[in-house]
Amino acid sequence: MLLLADLDNTLIDRDRAFHSWAREFAAEVTGGTGTPACEAESEAAARWLIEADASGYAPRPELAERIRTRFGLHDPVEAVLERLLSGFLPRIDFYPGVQQRLVDLKARGSALVIVTNGVVRQQSRKLAQTGLDELADACLISEAVGAKKPDPQIFAEALAAIPRRSGDAAPAPSDAWMIGDHPVADIAGARAAGLSTAWVSHDRPWTEPWLPTLTAATTAEALDLLATRP
Repeated sequence: MLLLADLDNTLIDRDRAFHSWAREFAAEVTGGTGTPACEAESEAAARWLIEADASGYAPRPELAERIRTRFGLHDPVEAVLERLLSGFLPRIDFYPGVQQRLVDLKARGSALVIVTNGVVRQQSRKLAQTGLDELADACLISEAVGAKKPDPQIFAEALAAIPRRSGDAAPAPSDAWMIGDHPVADIAGARAAGLSTAWVSHDRPWTEPWLPTLTAATTAEALDLLATRP
């Protein structure tokens, strides 16, 4: 099997890690949670930050400036940006069962390419921390590629990155699967590029008039379904 995989909120629980950090950051910048009033202010600040983050899709420099303004921080925007990019990374981990399923797929001869939007300095740290940089055959980060999902270019580059014998052509899109959680960036983008698609719903409803090739509530379930495919 040729498997292209999204990183954030597909293989790793990015939002859980960010939400945990956001609540800690909010408590810090609002003065703590010692009283009910302080706790309410801190929780409101955390909810604002989580919403503004948009599951990582809000542009990071713009969000850093919004954080600086919202909380009246005197730190340079570059310092706020660095905390935004790196503060939650130690909390990153795989969704349950995902790491072992990827190891099993690789052991059975499947090719794995990570296709992720984001900046290199942040995404590469996630890949190294989880060991995906060594497990995957290739890792494509949109900043380095110069195109981001759902642009067909990044899917074409991912297919071209799959190891093959000298002289062999790159695999055809119809030979590959894309697994991801984002209906547009991952699923619509891969579908437009000609790939089969596995949508990780996290129990959200599908709202498009067309359907992914397959749907599962969790990444582990999606990988189990893919493991039965030729």
